[in-house]
Amino acid sequence: MKKGITKILIAALAAATVSTMAAVPAFAENTKITTGTWTATSETAATTMKTITVTNVNDDTAAALDVTAYQIIKGTYKDGKLTGYTLCDGTNTSIRDFEHPTADEITNIANKIRANTTTLTGIKMTKSGSTYTATVEAGLYIVLATSADSVVYNPAVVAVNVKDADRIAETAEGGTVSMTSYWGYSTNAYLKSSTSGFNKDFVSTNKRTGAEAFGTAAAPVNSEGDIVSIGDKISFKLDQMVIPSYSDDYADGVVYKIQDNLESPSFAGISNFLVKADAATVPAKETGDWDKNPDTPDTERTNYTIVYKDSTGTAVTGADVAKSAVSYTLEFTDEFLRRSSGDNIEITYDTVLTDGAHVNYQANRTTAVLSYTIDPSNNNNVKVKRDSTYLYTFELGGTVDGSGGDSTAKITTEDGEETVDAKDVKTYEINKVFEALETDEKYKKTVNATDGTVEVKSEHALAGAEFTLYDDAAFATVHKIWSRNSETGVWGYVDAKCVTGADGHINFKGLDTGIYYLRETAAPDGYTLNENDYQVEITGTLSDGTGTAEKGTLTTYTVTVKVKGTDGNYTDVVGSSTFTVTTPAVTKPTTDATATSFDTITNEVTVTVVDKPAEIVDTKLASLPSTGGVGTIALTIVAAVGMGGFLTLYLVNKKKKNSVEE
Repeated sequence: MKKGITKILIAALAAATVSTMAAVPAFAENTKITTGTWTATSETAATTMKTITVTNVNDDTAAALDVTAYQIIKGTYKDGKLTGYTLCDGTNTSIRDFEHPTADEITNIANKIRANTTTLTGIKMTKSGSTYTATVEAGLYIVLATSADSVVYNPAVVAVNVKDADRIAETAEGGTVSMTSYWGYSTNAYLKSSTSGFNKDFVSTNKRTGAEAFGTAAAPVNSEGDIVSIGDKISFKLDQMVIPSYSDDYADGVVYKIQDNLESPSFAGISNFLVKADAATVPAKETGDWDKNPDTPDTERTNYTIVYKDSTGTAVTGADVAKSAVSYTLEFTDEFLRRSSGDNIEITYDTVLTDGAHVNYQANRTTAVLSYTIDPSNNNNVKVKRDSTYLYTFELGGTVDGSGGDSTAKITTEDGEETVDAKDVKTYEINKVFEALETDEKYKKTVNATDGTVEVKSEHALAGAEFTLYDDAAFATVHKIWSRNSETGVWGYVDAKCVTGADGHINFKGLDTGIYYLRETAAPDGYTLNENDYQVEITGTLSDGTGTAEKGTLTTYTVTVKVKGTDGNYTDVVGSSTFTVTTPAVTKPTTDATATSFDTITNEVTVTVVDKPAEIVDTKLASLPSTGGVGTIALTIVAAVGMGGFLTLYLVNKKKKNSVEE
């Protein structure tokens, strides 16, 4: 036994993790915890009191973190002098070399403290900023941190050292523990923290250029949100996940699980699914010579299990995954987690936005959740992290927001300004009419007697006109919408055409931001075809998270319509409609039990129309009355009278001529 611990003894154990438990650990009568002042084991020991310090604490939830120092070795004294050191609980703890405790020895002691099977004494350290301190007597201390947050801390060891046993009080010095330095026999130690981040983003969207092909990937407007067309391939990435250091004090069956949900029927299918650890692809199962022994046969090991489900919650496999999967649950095996400590996990996959997508301000949502063990004594005690994304697509002549009655739209019609449920208000950016309204006239608001929707339309609305949307100014390429055939279930392109209904609204669903070209391709019976060409530009803005709106959510969009002039340019604006969120709100699930639920988005939308929306006018053709009608009879009578008069005049003139000849 040596008379002094000749240097500050430090052993932070990279392989041993400490549970992230409740804010105040509950220990029974065996382990004693003091607060405030340390009670020395003897009068002489009291003269060795010095301060030990914990620095660089990664503590985002300061009030929830406890840092406690437990004395595991104490001094022995005689005649006011230090004679040596002894274990504080020699029955339940064991350290062979007091100056060089091993990782297993410290791990075992930490486990016994957590299990409350020691008679050790601890003191709760006092917090000041990111530093924790306590004044204690000479000896060796194991420092444990417990937190309600997601950080998982490893134990560290620090000492109050006495250099000269004959001059105890003057020569004692306190040790320092730094949570960020590497462990070793130096003047600093650390409490290793291992935690997992979590993030889900849009990586890119690809435009379809063929029945089963995609065009060039385009970076999203915002990583948490994007605006796309129906049929676009959406690529997701989940990252910032780090496998914690699960050591032997964690029972078998530690949990590290990802659940990822795509809103149905907005999305269809999951494809190109890939898992990586530190940039290397990780298959679900693999075969190899894991013990590196050429004399033993290769064996298969499972790295993770994954279950895909469709919109009904039914598990799907094989080709059906790419057709109908809208969620998956991936869980890494205990074996993989223990051998992959510190690895960065990344998951990528693709899906497609379908013609069942929500439009305008109703987002198409996804939510991913990570659950991982933080308690060595209970693998089901997990930390839960979640992240959401928001995908938008536009519909001309659609509803402002179909998400529910909580969203409102402020509109101005001939009845004045009023606020109505946004889910009921149809947009009216471009309209087919047989007569344009005067500049000072407003569209009328009516309530559909069948479905209760609010219709804002011109009193001159015209039904039955066919319009076609094009991608180019030459009107050579008809815009395509990706759609599933209702009879065959096969996905494919359909031309972007619409026929106006009784409200006259021109309707196209599933549009991205950008410029489109519009032309009337068939007029209603009895009306002229409007031969003007129109340019339709859609712009949209997503929140960057710096304001009141949730990052990635839609805050405003505008539809501007221009007519082609005689010079071939589109300069004359014939209609402009802007839809702006004035009061955005995103409500997230508040408990772990509801973490996989989608966010609830409510909006207060102001609809601004400059002068009036765009109007495309067809004039009525001149026409004869229908056969058999009153007009036909009248015409026949007039014709008969005329013919009779002509015949009478002819006979009279002929008679006069004959008289003259005689």
